[in-house]
Amino acid sequence: MTAPAAKLPGLACHTMRVKEWKGDVVFLHEAGPGGADRSYGIHVGKLAGLPESVTARAEPPPRESAAEGLLRELRPDELTPREALDLVYQLKALVSE
Repeated sequence: MTAPAAKLPGLACHTMRVKEWKGDVVFLHEAGPGGADRSYGIHVGKLAGLPESVTARAEPPPRESAAEGLLRELRPDELTPREALDLVYQLKALVSE
């Protein structure tokens, strides 16, 4: 969203200063030049009182875990009994972390 400001001399980008503290975003009531380093739309929605069901849907989907990646690539009919046992131990170690 900041690209047009580089091409139009009368246009400037400004952003609200924020501080992330204990997992929350605190808006500091100060504006400064430049663009934000990330989107704070979900945080603004929560502050505005949007229902949890709305802000939860806006959250990005969780990343696939290493265990899920192993299982996704797994071809059970091609494993030897020893490979299957080793895989069980690998999965156990991953979920125990």
